[in-house]
Amino acid sequence: ASTKELSLLSPPAQLKWAEGHYELWTRKGVAAEVYHLGRARQLYESAFRRSKDLCTASTLYSYCRVLTLLGDMDAASAVALKILNDFEHDGEYANYLFFTGGIFKALGLHEKANTYFFEASEVGPPKFFSKLEMMMIISRTIEQENSNEDTEEEGAYKMVHAHLQLEGLIDENLDYEDWICQSNTWLQLGDKCAMHSMFALATDFYGLGIMKDHDAFRKPMLWLRFAKACKRCGRVSDGILAIKQALSYDPFNAQLLRTQAFWGSELTTFKDLVAAGLSEILQKVPLHIERDDAVLSRTQAILKGVLERRGLNLGVGNRKDITRRMTARIGVLLESVKDGVAVRHPVILTVRPAWSGLITNIRVFDVRNNYIGSIPLRTPFAPIKETGKPKKLVLTLSCRKIVLRVKASKNDDACGFDSDEEEQVEVNGRLQYRKREPVFITETVTELKFKFTDE
Repeated sequence: ASTKELSLLSPPAQLKWAEGHYELWTRKGVAAEVYHLGRARQLYESAFRRSKDLCTASTLYSYCRVLTLLGDMDAASAVALKILNDFEHDGEYANYLFFTGGIFKALGLHEKANTYFFEASEVGPPKFFSKLEMMMIISRTIEQENSNEDTEEEGAYKMVHAHLQLEGLIDENLDYEDWICQSNTWLQLGDKCAMHSMFALATDFYGLGIMKDHDAFRKPMLWLRFAKACKRCGRVSDGILAIKQALSYDPFNAQLLRTQAFWGSELTTFKDLVAAGLSEILQKVPLHIERDDAVLSRTQAILKGVLERRGLNLGVGNRKDITRRMTARIGVLLESVKDGVAVRHPVILTVRPAWSGLITNIRVFDVRNNYIGSIPLRTPFAPIKETGKPKKLVLTLSCRKIVLRVKASKNDDACGFDSDEEEQVEVNGRLQYRKREPVFITETVTELKFKFTDE
């Protein structure tokens, strides 16, 4: 419907249209168009202006969410305070307090935000949250408020950690440093804030999970969550950078590539369709198909799918054939020196990638000690992305030994060094000093190479 047609609707109908636009924006995810939020705000304001009876707690709360997603925090704070003043005995009052605190935190008013967070914890706590998690949010807000003083609320975090162990919510053997540096500790808080549509808070906690966990940089899906939260709280450039960071670790992820394509240009599909008029919209509506015709089409689609899968299996090969071709072994003689005696370790190295061709670790079998271990690769290895017909790839493994000549350090006792850089010698009955010649030791390094080739 056009803007003129919507203005002729009754206030309850306008309210339904506003809720529909907000629901469309929510369901579209990364492909959501800002047009829906703008239209929802327009319809909410028109309905409230024409009928004061529609200003209930739930409708005002939805309107407040739309304002925060549009980035108008000043208007959102005014609506949130109106909800708190007019609906103090509402069953969702703790959620309203929590949402108001999130708005003031986004405005940079941390002390005022903590007042509402604390009150929400006492009244509620809010939906999905426990009081300990609310204490984490309050501690984080205090930490941000005192950021200029370079202090951390470590005492409050330690108290939360101790209570979580007492209640059996985390492993009793998990110490504080490991717990505070786990990305999941902050990821859970971010997810719960996102379910309240408090994406500014969610962005902060996702960011903490990425910064504190040393392995979080290699988790593309965590970067995707951070990017979505940034996009929805107005930090569009940060969201695009986060998607690029995720693609650096998973460059062929279809979801990440699709998200980057959506955010690369402004989406106006729905807006353009509305402007085209009713006749254009009706042309895009699917035609009615009789039941018998639908059954025949479905049967044909199933048969076509079976034939395509059969051809794909013939092109790739059966499971045993793939396992044989995608497994490589090689024997290597490793050498080490222990107490001045050379020790040799014959080992068998085995590489078996996943079905996608990704190699993440090397399996090591020590023949002498009958030991089996696994060496994880810092950077996983994979073949190039296949864009044509399936190819029968064969994995091969090769190695070579490289002898390195390394200069020994001054305090290396094995090389006979002492603390002086010069040595005293006697030449023709006279004492002279000469500079010591550098001593070198050799190291042998085994280099492995993976290679996928066409059969």
